[in-house]
Formats: sequence, structure tokens, C-alpha cells
Amino acid sequence: MSEDLTPYLERSAATDLPALLRAKEGAKRRMNDTPTKENIEAFKKVRDEVEKATAVSGEGRLFAKRPAALAYLQGRGFSIQKTKFYADCKAGLVPTNAAGQFEEAVLLAYASALPTVAKEEDSKLSEEARRRLTADADYKCEQAKLTQKRREMLEGKLVERAQVERDLAARAQFFKRQIENFGPLLGARIIEAVGGDEAKLPEFLLLWEEATADWMDAWSADREFVLGPDAPDDAASCQA
Repeated sequence: MSEDLTPYLERSAATDLPALLRAKEGAKRRMNDTPTKENIEAFKKVRDEVEKATAVSGEGRLFAKRPAALAYLQGRGFSIQKTKFYADCKAGLVPTNAAGQFEEAVLLAYASALPTVAKEEDSKLSEEARRRLTADADYKCEQAKLTQKRREMLEGKLVERAQVERDLAARAQFFKRQIENFGPLLGARIIEAVGGDEAKLPEFLLLWEEATADWMDAWSADREFVLGPDAPDDAASCQA
């Protein structure tokens, strides 16, 4: 019983040499079992394909298809992926001969610019190189952190610690001066308010609460406190 091997041969040739060899063995068995003209021709055809795939000429080995050529380069230790090799073939960087085959010499010439798979001892970086890489990575990390910090400051998410400390110091000075000056500034009003009568303590406490309420508001509200050599002696300036 004869069988058309053309589709199978095309698929086999497009994969690898073992597939071609399996096709050859299958064709040989059919020819031996049923030596018809068709089976004999089929065997010769697949045999020719195997010979082309394994041919050795003045240019070295020949490879009928891209997968075989790629496997050869990878087997020689060249680091190349299928997508790159196929793209380079399409771009004409890996020319074939008149029969459409890849010649070993051409493949090696093309691969001369490719990186090779590094040996274990060659893959180890020197101590100096490692230090440089580490230093560069640390620098880039710090730069990224600084950029992030600047962006957050511009967005109002971060405030410089020194600025916070200055603001707190100004608030503390303002509060301290107000308390220190409370007696001298309001003593007369206190005496007048209570009339020297202890029974009027509630009136005094009301006056105290009203006076200190402004300080508490100044401390907690969103107001600008200025601390500097030009600040008044009696109190730090406060601006709403």
C-alpha cells in the first residue's frame, strides 16, 4: 500500500533530523513490505532529504531548515534564541546557498558576533566589578528615594524635619511668652474682676478661660508662627 509522504516530509524537514530519520525508516519498511513503484520512489525521496540534511561539502555541513541550523549553533555554545535567529534569517543576515540550505561556514561567520554561553569560571565577576555594580545599584536606589521624596514634598505629603522643628519651637515660644505676660498684662483686670472678693472666683475663672482660649486656638489652628531674632520680646508674632 503506497502513501504520499510529501506532507510528512515537509513537516519533518521543518523540525529536525531525527524526524527525517524516522520518516526514512517508515518508508523503508513500507518498501520492503510492499515493493511497489510508489513505495520505492517514496523511500528514495525521503532518503534524499536525509542526505541533504546531513550533507558535507566544501563549505562544511549543510542544514536544510532553520531549526536544524539553530540547533547546530546552540550546540556549538552560541547564545541565541529562536525568535532572534528567525528574524535575522528573514532580514537576510543569514543567507542560504542556491539550494536554500544553510552552510556551516556561513552560520559560524554569522555567529561570530554572538555571545557564547559563559563557562562557570568566566561567569564570575571580579571583586572590583562586583563592588562597582553594587555601588552603582546603591546610588541609583538612593537617587530613586530622593526623587520620590522630592515629589512627595511637592505634593504636600512630606515636610522637612527641620521645618517641623522650627514650627514647633515658634509655637512653644509664643505659648510661653503669652503665659509669662499674662499676669503683668491682665493682673489689674483680674483684681478688678474679682473685687478682692474670693466669692467671685467663678468670674476669675471665666476671664482666665477667655484669655487662654486664644492661645489654645493659636497653638492648634492652621496659623503661621514666626521665630527669629527680630521677634518681639513680649511674644512671638502670630499671623492668621
